[in-house]
Amino acid sequence: MSLINAWKRQGSLELPTIVMVLSAIAGAALAETLPVRLGTNFPDAVGRPLQKSGSVAEVLRRLNLGMQLYVTDVDNCQALIRIPPWKQQEIDTLTDTHTIVQSIEAGCWAVLQFDPSTRVTTFESTDRITPAMIHGIMAHSEELSAGNDEWRKTLTTFAAGVITCKDEDRCLLALPDGKRPPDESLLFDLILAKDDARFILVTQLFQGRAGFVYGVRWRETAGGGEVISMFPEME
Repeated sequence: MSLINAWKRQGSLELPTIVMVLSAIAGAALAETLPVRLGTNFPDAVGRPLQKSGSVAEVLRRLNLGMQLYVTDVDNCQALIRIPPWKQQEIDTLTDTHTIVQSIEAGCWAVLQFDPSTRVTTFESTDRITPAMIHGIMAHSEELSAGNDEWRKTLTTFAAGVITCKDEDRCLLALPDGKRPPDESLLFDLILAKDDARFILVTQLFQGRAGFVYGVRWRETAGGGEVISMFPEME
C-alpha cells in the first residue's frame, strides 16, 4: 500500500508514522541498489578476477563462457547448478577438471542469488574470512554429517585445527597431524558479499590435493554469524 493510499484510508497520518514509512521505503530502495562485492579469489576460466565485471549479468556471461571449456551439453549457470556435481560430464577425464567444475558451479549458485542488473564492485576492508565463519561452517558440516549418510561420506570435518590465512579472504584450516602437507585440510575462499550475506567457497584437501568443493551462504549477525544454506543440497 502506498503512503498516499494509507492517507486516504485513515484520513491522516501523524508525523512519526510518515517518517517511519518513508524510512522503510528508503531503506528497501537502498538495499536494492547496493552493489555485489567480489573478491580476487573469484576468477573466470582464464584467471581474470570477476570483480572487474560491471554487473552480475556480465559475471554470469563470463562464467557461462568458462564452463564450456570443461562441461559438455551445458552452456549456462542456470543449467549447471541443476546437475549434481558428481554427474557432470567433463571434457578431459585425465586431468583434475572435476574440482574446477565444482568451483564454477558453486560460484554460479552464489551469483544467481542476485538480480542480473546489480552492479559489481570490489571487496571492502570489512570483507574477510574470520575464525567465527570457519568454526561455524565446521559445526554446521558436522551436524549435516550426523544426520545424512551422503554428507557423512562426502564432507571432511574435524573438531579442532590450525587456521592460517594467506590474505583476508583466503584461509586454510588444517588437521594438526604433524605432516606437511597435512592429510586433511580445508581451504576457505570468500568470493562474494552483499549486505549481511557472505558467500564462501570451501575446498576439501587431502595431502594438499583438492577434492570436493562446496558453497556456503553465511549471514553476519551481531552475535557472530550463521550458515544459511550450502550448495549443493543433498536429500
